[in-house]
Amino acid sequence: MVYDDLENMNSIIRNCTKCILHENRKNAVCGIGSLAPEVFLIGEAPGRSEDENGIPFSGRSGNLLRKSLADTSITEHAFYITNSVKCRPPNNEKPKRESMKICNEYLKSEIQLLRPKVIIALGNTSLTALSLITGTKYGNISEMIGKKFEWNGTLIFPQFHPAAVLRNMKRLDIFNNVFLEVTKILRN
Repeated sequence: MVYDDLENMNSIIRNCTKCILHENRKNAVCGIGSLAPEVFLIGEAPGRSEDENGIPFSGRSGNLLRKSLADTSITEHAFYITNSVKCRPPNNEKPKRESMKICNEYLKSEIQLLRPKVIIALGNTSLTALSLITGTKYGNISEMIGKKFEWNGTLIFPQFHPAAVLRNMKRLDIFNNVFLEVTKILRN
């Protein structure tokens, strides 16, 4: 199903019971940001702080992500952030494919409604969710960093998840370089 507007879809997401993830959530986490974004960021799933407050990327990973975006001149009015699944998996596990397929109707609608110039898939799970929409099989995120793909006029950039960067800060320069490349493309 494709939704007509974000407000209607977000209301449905907040009350969604289509998969087992709703059973333990405090809040379903809807995407936030610009309604005319140049950059559309897809994370994996809400974590503990996101589940508490209903805001995507509001924990440590979000702090790093927002700092890197700002440092590379991608301002808050230019981006939209969402997740491949809208509810926190138990014990912060990787979302199961069944939940991803169910939530993909929301993700696909977000992309269709917002029509971003660039999509950045943050981590393997996000890249998998995106492959379910685009029909393109992408490789492992570590192999895909630095590559870009075109789908329906939108550029797709695979990127490390900020949590992976926090676990290995040697990845920070690579992480920032992807955003710098996006900035260069958007400015041309």
